[in-house]
Amino acid sequence: ISDNQMPTLGGLDFIDQIKLQAKDPIQIPVILLSGHLDDQDKQRARQAGVFAILDKPCNFSQFLSMVQLALDQ
Repeated sequence: ISDNQMPTLGGLDFIDQIKLQAKDPIQIPVILLSGHLDDQDKQRARQAGVFAILDKPCNFSQFLSMVQLALDQ
């Protein structure tokens, strides 16, 4: 689970780092939270293999459902 706007590393760059360093990046479901993600960045996130993108503020039950789906993969 990552926020898109972090102090030192953006969420999309963080996801790129995960994918570069993971032995099997397909096995790492990433949920990206964002209050300011444009369509181009959403497309980039999907291409990077993000499991889900949730806009902030997000519904807590929706958030928990996405986490459960990611864990069940």
